[in-house]
Amino acid sequence: EFCGGCVQICPVGALLNRLPLYEYRPWMLTRTETTCAYCADGCSLRLESRPQTREVIEVTSFWGNETKSIWGQGRNEGDLCAKGYFGYQFVNSPNRLTKPLIRKEGRRDSPLVEASWEEAIERVAEGFGRIKTEHGGSAFGALASARCTNESLYAFQKFVRLVLGSPNIDSSVRYGMVNAARAMTDLTGLPRWLPSYEEITQADLIFVIGTDITQTNPIVGLKVKAAAKRGAKLIAATPLRRRVSTMSHIVNRATRHLAHRPGAERAVAIGLVKAVMEKGSLAKEVASNPAVRRLRDTVSALSPKQIEAAAGVAYEQIEAAAGEWVAAPRAVMIFGESILRSLDGYETIRVLGDLALLTGKLIAEGSGLAPLFEENNELGAYEMGVVPDGLPGLGRTDDESDRDRLSQVWKEPIPSGPGLTMIEMLRAVREGRIKALYLMGENPVGSLPASSAAAEALDAAEFVVCQDLFLTESGRKADVVLPAASFAEQNGTFTNQEGRVQAVRKAIEPIHGTRPDWEILSQIALEMGYPLEYQDGAELSHEIGRLWSACRPGGPGWRGQPKRSEQAGAADRYLNQGLTEGISERYRLDPAENSAASNGRFHLAIGPVLFHSGKMSLQAA
Repeated sequence: EFCGGCVQICPVGALLNRLPLYEYRPWMLTRTETTCAYCADGCSLRLESRPQTREVIEVTSFWGNETKSIWGQGRNEGDLCAKGYFGYQFVNSPNRLTKPLIRKEGRRDSPLVEASWEEAIERVAEGFGRIKTEHGGSAFGALASARCTNESLYAFQKFVRLVLGSPNIDSSVRYGMVNAARAMTDLTGLPRWLPSYEEITQADLIFVIGTDITQTNPIVGLKVKAAAKRGAKLIAATPLRRRVSTMSHIVNRATRHLAHRPGAERAVAIGLVKAVMEKGSLAKEVASNPAVRRLRDTVSALSPKQIEAAAGVAYEQIEAAAGEWVAAPRAVMIFGESILRSLDGYETIRVLGDLALLTGKLIAEGSGLAPLFEENNELGAYEMGVVPDGLPGLGRTDDESDRDRLSQVWKEPIPSGPGLTMIEMLRAVREGRIKALYLMGENPVGSLPASSAAAEALDAAEFVVCQDLFLTESGRKADVVLPAASFAEQNGTFTNQEGRVQAVRKAIEPIHGTRPDWEILSQIALEMGYPLEYQDGAELSHEIGRLWSACRPGGPGWRGQPKRSEQAGAADRYLNQGLTEGISERYRLDPAENSAASNGRFHLAIGPVLFHSGKMSLQAA
């Protein structure tokens, strides 16, 4: 899975990357240290480029002392997966958009034709201005991709809230990450991890559930394997079976394998909580709490046979796993997309959090919860406020003090009340309540299932603007398509799943005809008579730092994980107030889960694989 690494470590240079072979010499290339734009592991890498031709030629990595670059230590310590090494080619793809596209004569039934930037910006400003005048700000919906930089995402939500006057903003975090962010905030007060990658490698036990970590987040998977090699116990709860393959399958490394039914992660978590309660293996500081006694009564009503039927795992196995979890001084729980994207994802994460809290491992040093994210900047999108109920810096739209703080920085009032989520927006478009959609890097027609009726929504909208690197399925239905610059063509930051703010540096100038997202937003705002001017990404970074200290250069997000002592108050609040909230719903086994037989039905599990992750890797051939 780390194909390409052999080229980096070959001591005599006999192994070479065949893609740029014989085309360039090393002294002809410019090296730029930046951050990978695929998964949320946050890997540092080097783009070897030809600035004269605006091409990225190859990717290399850091090794040994080189790992400590001017931007800090790489979280991958010199390792990169196959996508990291060879997935850069989308930057140079001949399919990249290089000119704006507009509908000829402005009619939806006319074809998309190339236009100048001036004409396209005027068309967008005119369309947005007309709808705002006729229908108000609530007639707009806006969706962004979590693959964009923090700076572009911040500018996007500011543009939507101030220039368009709409609270209806959402992003690809809606696909599942938001479940983890909400649950983690309930449990610890922050959506960020408390354990670091280094603490994973030093853990005495690692519990992996709801993810094929080798495929989805290979660098974190490498940390897990390093811990197992050091002697840590590894519990893998997954429907996947042990197998022989060229991949270092995580189940093969597990010291205990809970082979549960597909989709039964919550049942497994409930079984672990029940086992801990029955054995009396509770942390001293929580054992006598009244909320814990109520939880004990709730799980006592569930029989081992019910849990076995729901989970598809022998209760003795669950009891043994619970015993190992309790006995480990340092234990980290890693969970992924199978939980985050499920209908009961939020409740499942809360149950896992309950397990950590009851055993004293929620905020203890060397322990904690670690949710895995698919896209590189999902945590950044959430923290930048690209969600309908959130504001930059983890503020809330329903909190007057958060709104006042933001208004003081922006010097403008912001729309009140929470907006609509992605699915709610698409429904509102079909019903005629939302008239215009602005899509920045997001492709709902290509990403969402047919049941969401995203294509019908875009057809029903009066005006659609799509801003992307490629002409996507959603872009083909838009009235205006704007060509955006890639991560290799701009400066900014990403925030990885740990919560580390990482530098993104420009290796080449934007491909001819493309522009960074924040620059496009600034130009549209100016054309609409609302100056939202920024000279560069650094100016946006400075403004973000004023609102969210964790993103300030040199701030907590750049240095490492939050101090656990700061999260103790949030954990206490959850114990005394949150533990019993929704307890009956959280610990309910659905009738479908109680059925031991499959009735001949198949369970379709979807998710990224190591060599393919969405639209970008399709263009990296």
